Amino acid sequence: MAADYSMLARRVQFLRFNDIPVRLVSNNARVITGYIAKFNPKENLILASDKPKGNKRIEVKLESLAILEELSGNDAFNLSLVPADGFNLQQYTPSRRDYFSICNKCYKQESVSKSI
Repeated sequence: MAADYSMLARRVQFLRFNDIPVRLVSNNARVITGYIAKFNPKENLILASDKPKGNKRIEVKLESLAILEELSGNDAFNLSLVPADGFNLQQYTPSRRDYFSICNKCYKQESVSKSI
């Protein structure tokens, strides 16, 4: 059964269209801090970049994603990109619990954003 990332996909599109900086953490603790340059929902693939809609892109598979954190535009942060093969390395097969944990966090972030 393929995972349904529709809730996460909505949040990813919002972050991309509004050029909001993000921190992406893989399930093997690798971190990318930057922007979502492109998103392909059919392939469950985020292309992260050091600039909004930038050309230097790193592929991030949604099944490798443990945390998607929205960063405030006022926060000071260092942009950092890691090689895609290191980020997407699967040390174990993600469980349904991991998947629903991510969806729940995205839902809560979206609810907070709407109330502001």
